[in-house]
Amino acid sequence: MSLKIWSKGNRRWFAQGLDKLNVWDKRYCWAKYVIVFVLLSVYTFVLSEPTLWEYTSLLRREMHIKNEMDIYRPIYKADSTRLTNLKTGRDRVEHIARERYLMKSPGEEIYIIKSADTE
Repeated sequence: MSLKIWSKGNRRWFAQGLDKLNVWDKRYCWAKYVIVFVLLSVYTFVLSEPTLWEYTSLLRREMHIKNEMDIYRPIYKADSTRLTNLKTGRDRVEHIARERYLMKSPGEEIYIIKSADTE
């Protein structure tokens, strides 16, 4: 037994629906544009990825990170110049080794003088 999808009754019902749609389209020709605009707006700002809410939170996060970069940039530059001085200047490394770690050159004697106030 075969099913007849496009029987005479189904064709008549479909044609009546198209006639009603054509009348509605002639009367409210602007409505289809409004409906499409509303659906696309809802999809774009609410359902799509990223949503409008996520977009604003990402903007706030970006602003916060830029503020942190402004805080840490001078510290980074100062540390970079000190590191460069340490890497390139042998006298600077020797100065730090002598003061902080009490190191000495071979054949050199070091005298530590303490004042009476520190005892």
